[in-house]
Amino acid sequence: MIRIPANATETNNGRETNVVKRIDTIDSLRGLAILLVICFHYLVRWAPPFFPDNLYQYSQAYSPLWELGRFGVEFFFVISGTVIALTVESSSNAVDFLFRRFSRIYPALICSIFVTFFIVNVFGPEPFHRGVVDIISSMLMLPAVLPSKWNFQYVDGVYWSLAVEFKFYAVVAFFLILLGRRFWAGIILFGILGEICFHIAPNLADKIFIHQYMSFFLFGVAIAQWHFSRNVLAASLCLMSAVILYVLNLDYVSLLDQPSVVAALFVATGVVLMGVLICLNVPLSWRPLLLVGQASYSLYLLHENIGITIISNLKRLGFGDMTAIAIAFASMLALAVAMFNLLEKPAQRALRQMWKAFPVFSAARSSSAA
Repeated sequence: MIRIPANATETNNGRETNVVKRIDTIDSLRGLAILLVICFHYLVRWAPPFFPDNLYQYSQAYSPLWELGRFGVEFFFVISGTVIALTVESSSNAVDFLFRRFSRIYPALICSIFVTFFIVNVFGPEPFHRGVVDIISSMLMLPAVLPSKWNFQYVDGVYWSLAVEFKFYAVVAFFLILLGRRFWAGIILFGILGEICFHIAPNLADKIFIHQYMSFFLFGVAIAQWHFSRNVLAASLCLMSAVILYVLNLDYVSLLDQPSVVAALFVATGVVLMGVLICLNVPLSWRPLLLVGQASYSLYLLHENIGITIISNLKRLGFGDMTAIAIAFASMLALAVAMFNLLEKPAQRALRQMWKAFPVFSAARSSSAA
């Protein structure tokens, strides 16, 4: 079970306060990560040199250094590593773990696919238009597993990171079955095998082993093992493996497709700061940032193609760059908060109640536990 840090096992009021601070810290970090990603997508991603045409129609070009914002996704992977390790602790078995992730991910994903598809196909720039088949390919994450020559596409490009997450969930579930609560050792092994495979069959490594991202997941697992589970050995081995894999994959930490010391230091510093903030229970409780962090998953799913559609249309109407960006961000945040409160949370709660209540699901859980 998850153990509460010593300084959080006081009276009932004291304990509740510390737990809230810990959760607030993670939510605030989610908020910062999604803001980084949005800065990249709303300022430079859809204009030269990152894209042939200027889909924004901005009056000026913005610094390519805003590409650093794309590493917000890697920061999300760190948070995911921590949260997934904690989810394992509260799951009865691998099937229960996977259902928990399904109930968390898929309701908002399916809704965002349809919302994005219809809005962007009607009002958005032509490069964002998709066919009906792409709805299915997005739900099944087909672009991540099938050859690119088959031309399956995501309805929104941000879904690529969900495919990475799903592969990580599958790895965790597999090693949870084999190793139980020592699943972290299997994740280390998977990262090592991915690195070896990359030097033998690079395409296979990219499709199966997600080797360039394993360092971030492992760092997150290390945080969970150190701060919540108090497993010093597991935390140390995960951290050491994460550092080694990060160094071996520095070519992926690039700016303008070139290895970059600035990017490498930016990412390393961000990851270390995340670990310090979580492990020291630093209270990050600024309400606007918490709002963004709590709705960060829905905001991540919705913000890019719909947001760029809003920006490009507002620019055609004569709005200034920053005004168009502010309206797009406010609109996406409002939609994300609504989806979080009206769909994401209720659907997750309903699916988990169904999982516990219906005999067929209870039988699946019991047989899996046996």
